[in-house]
Amino acid sequence: FTTDIVQNISSMFRNCKKLENFDFLKGFNTEKVESMYNMFSGCTQLTDDSIPETFSTKSVQVMNGMFAECPKLTTASFLHYFDTSKLINISQMFSDCTGLTELVFPENFKKASIIQAFQLCAFCSNLKKADLANVNFAKIIYAGMMFANCSNLEEVNLGNMSMFASGAQGAAGDTGMFSMFDFDTGMPLGPLPKLRWVTFLNTCDLRPWDATTLSGSGFDYNHPAGWNAYQNYVLQDTLHSYDEFRAYQATHPGETLYCWVDGPQPEPPAPPEPAPGTEDGWVQSDAGWQYVLNGEYLNDGWHYIIDQYGEHWYYFDADTYMATSRWIWDDEWQGWYWVCSTGPMIENLWQWIDNAWYGFWWGGKMCQGWVWDTYYVAWYYCDDYTGRVACNEWAWDGAWYYFDQNCQMLTNCWVGSYWLNASGQWV
Repeated sequence: FTTDIVQNISSMFRNCKKLENFDFLKGFNTEKVESMYNMFSGCTQLTDDSIPETFSTKSVQVMNGMFAECPKLTTASFLHYFDTSKLINISQMFSDCTGLTELVFPENFKKASIIQAFQLCAFCSNLKKADLANVNFAKIIYAGMMFANCSNLEEVNLGNMSMFASGAQGAAGDTGMFSMFDFDTGMPLGPLPKLRWVTFLNTCDLRPWDATTLSGSGFDYNHPAGWNAYQNYVLQDTLHSYDEFRAYQATHPGETLYCWVDGPQPEPPAPPEPAPGTEDGWVQSDAGWQYVLNGEYLNDGWHYIIDQYGEHWYYFDADTYMATSRWIWDDEWQGWYWVCSTGPMIENLWQWIDNAWYGFWWGGKMCQGWVWDTYYVAWYYCDDYTGRVACNEWAWDGAWYYFDQNCQMLTNCWVGSYWLNASGQWV
């Protein structure tokens, strides 16, 4: 039995619950293996000492689910042996490892270039501290639900992961990164009950998913009332308003920020009132656009306006100013919406945003999953979490699919040495 030329050993020992002796790994040649997806998932007898120093990962790109549901892991000390120079995906790598109490990624993970870390440590109910300072997250695309349901987690260091990076590069990810969830209904139950400290990198930009990255914890980067989540820092603790927070953030690029999750919720300011005699319609000032209706500024939500520019939905913040070039999360419809630079909500369009394509249905909700375009007569795939359209790359949805430079799924053709069947799947 030889593995000298094997490139994919996904799920090789998955759910081998009675496998206790892993000494055979010392003679296992994995130098050419590119995917270790779910390799040891469900190996309930695997311990911190089961992985030998000779175990090669020098070609591995995918480790998602590799040690999921391994309850006897306590520290994953074997990570020191790993060559991470090709590594890009660590999603669910330690998901449901209920024995983990502290997880520290060693310095060798600085060589990785992680783009996916979805549910990395989700359901690790006994994890108290996670130190990811050595993980290279400079190109992270999605880290949603990274610590979901880690009910005992107290402290997290995210290293160079940014909570504020615009677009895909450096993005912390989607909703629920530090939330408790009811996975039967998919609904968030609130913040992790014991989480107190989160360390991350300041890059001075906002991302589309910021408003709910720390769902339920008082974080809302797109609203003036959200400054409270950042009012306590190790480096300085005298921020008393959202404006002060933004000013501090803007003048300290690249600085590591330490935020205290809990904090008093300030009352949002009362919306301003138009000057007496102001006519209904649009009002422009240096601060932006407002809309007067029946003597009051529209505020705090979506408003459908019919005017000389047409009929459109617009979003107005609590301070009464129209939102522009921004993602808006809608609690009622449980989806993301985009308002363009002139204010109207985008709908029934493909839109180029922050160096990526996104699709929007009628009604404006961002597309997720598969989309059939009747005009272009082609299938497209929008990431289930970020909504980003796969373009000129492989995408996984139960099987591997390839999307060309026009973001269209390919079928019945070769991509390099890989054959895609009539359904677009790599076979």
